[in-house]
Amino acid sequence: MVNTTDSIRFQEITDETLMIYQVRSDILKLTYNYFGEKGFRLVDPPTLHEQIRNKKSEVYISSLNGMYSLSSSNALYMGAYAAIFGNVYTISTCFRDENDLVNHLLEFKMLEVEMLKCLSLLQ
Repeated sequence: MVNTTDSIRFQEITDETLMIYQVRSDILKLTYNYFGEKGFRLVDPPTLHEQIRNKKSEVYISSLNGMYSLSSSNALYMGAYAAIFGNVYTISTCFRDENDLVNHLLEFKMLEVEMLKCLSLLQ
């Protein structure tokens, strides 16, 4: 039995938890299949990167002299990957340092997609 004062991640696994993980697994499979069939390449941008000065919502790593932060968006990396590989996507962990933890998560997974010449698809 896990001590209830431990992290929430170590809670007892319930039927509800199992159902949540099954739905999450199914959604991820569908996402990977969809983008794979459309010719997208899966990429993995770094979670830890050099900090961007004065960027709001960054989570800075104090043990590294504040020179690095946890990813809050992969937009810059995705643009670079798209220039090399073409259409790309990622499902990666992002972090936000916000005071409003009621409406916003500190850590979450985000789907990010970068497409080349997507304006021609809209016309």
